[in-house]
Amino acid sequence: MITGETGSGKSIILGAIGLLQGKRADSKTIKQGAEKCVVEAYFNNIDSLNITPLLQEFDIEDSTPLILRREIMRNGKSRAFVNDTPVNLQQIKVIADKLIDIHSQHETLQLQEKQFQLHMVDTIAKLQDTLQTYQENLKQYRTLQKQLTESIEASNRAKAEQDFIQYQWQQLANAHLNDTEEQTTLEQQQNTMQHSEDVKSALTAAYTTLDGSNGVCSLLRNVASELKHIASFWPNAEQYLNRIEEGRIEFKDIAADLTSAAENMDFDSREKERVEERLNELYALQHKFNCNNLQELMQLQTSLQDKLNDIDNNSERIKAIEQAINKQHKVLCDLASQLSSKRKLQCDFIEQEITTRISKLGILHAQFKVDIKPLDDFTDNGRDEVSFLFSANQHHTPVEISNTASGGELSRLMLVIKSILAEHSHLPTVIFDEIDTGISGEVAAKMGVMMTQMSNHMQVMTITHLPQVASQPAFHLKVTKTIRTDDTITTISPLSKEARITEIAQMLSGESPSEAAIENAMELLGYTTK
Repeated sequence: MITGETGSGKSIILGAIGLLQGKRADSKTIKQGAEKCVVEAYFNNIDSLNITPLLQEFDIEDSTPLILRREIMRNGKSRAFVNDTPVNLQQIKVIADKLIDIHSQHETLQLQEKQFQLHMVDTIAKLQDTLQTYQENLKQYRTLQKQLTESIEASNRAKAEQDFIQYQWQQLANAHLNDTEEQTTLEQQQNTMQHSEDVKSALTAAYTTLDGSNGVCSLLRNVASELKHIASFWPNAEQYLNRIEEGRIEFKDIAADLTSAAENMDFDSREKERVEERLNELYALQHKFNCNNLQELMQLQTSLQDKLNDIDNNSERIKAIEQAINKQHKVLCDLASQLSSKRKLQCDFIEQEITTRISKLGILHAQFKVDIKPLDDFTDNGRDEVSFLFSANQHHTPVEISNTASGGELSRLMLVIKSILAEHSHLPTVIFDEIDTGISGEVAAKMGVMMTQMSNHMQVMTITHLPQVASQPAFHLKVTKTIRTDDTITTISPLSKEARITEIAQMLSGESPSEAAIENAMELLGYTTK
């Protein structure tokens, strides 16, 4: 329990915890003369939160206690740490949201939000595992839907281009592009044809030089004849005769080949036309399709063929995705049905608990209903819309909370819901910031009792101005502000038994409490009076 005069600095506590929840930092909060502000919180007994997977995801060491720290610099920059590991603001926020729930008058408005109402039902119904499985399948379902949309759009684009792609492919197919070396071979043939007379003349001259009447072969016969004359008295002559004969035969063969090649230089005009026409066809295709060579043309033809094959296969691909979507849809329907059934099973319990508990807070004839309506489409939480219906009067039909409940009724209703959630969730800490505003007397005392009962399941911190509430818990802290010549200091201190009596008495009657106020305070605290 936390109390203190208005303006004593109780909001500093909430501001500091807000920094640990990743809220925006302001360098104005730094004490004058200091270079930085440090806020640090320690959390024990959090094993039931199953927070380890989240720490592993953020690469944070899992240790006890879990320590959150935020440092605000004078220059406006800030740093956040979890177990001394640097984290970004989103990461510390995600972790802090699993550890702390701050509830103020502003948060009471959450009660009017459909998402909060659904979350309350799901928490009591213990749907976390089923909901996670549903959401994983919903993610797959949406991925498949996106794939289907993209495939249909791609198919439509392809079909629009199909005729043009087919036309391009047919042009290349008609060209019968089978050999990457064809163009090089044709260009060589063309070059030879263009210089055939020069080639034929050179070949004929070469033949004459080798095997003419005074050619190389004739001269070699003369050399052989000379060696034969001396062979009988010079034995080495025989080996030279053999070598000369081998050379003469080789030159004779070369000469024969040259004369044959010369005869083949007489090209048919139709053959010349065929080579030129083929080359012109290849050059034209390369120019048209912006290719540098025959190999690129053949690669383009393969690519166009692949596109045509894809167009033919698109319908099968789309059909396969549609079948997967239908299968996933059935899975989602089953999971959504499970969620809906389990929610509906808890409606009577929630209605009875809220009605019973809120009657203890002074709304004797309250009517509370949980209305679950089916939705056509899948949402992140299933196919249900949950609405809380409320009436504070016995003979009035319950309507949606946003249309009927007053501020005081909302505060009491929210406290009741929080008390129920405390018994069904694992949130370690909840902070109530003047949730009892507008409440007094016996109802305030009962609110204090309810918050004290919540502390059996979690740590509860309550900031209040009401003595009936402040007197309920066993542990009491007081916030005080001390103004000095050059500084102002806010402190928070635990109260002893005597100090607590004085604090409650002052809350009852003012700074100088009367004897009656002190006796009243002792009575509220359950201390024996004289």
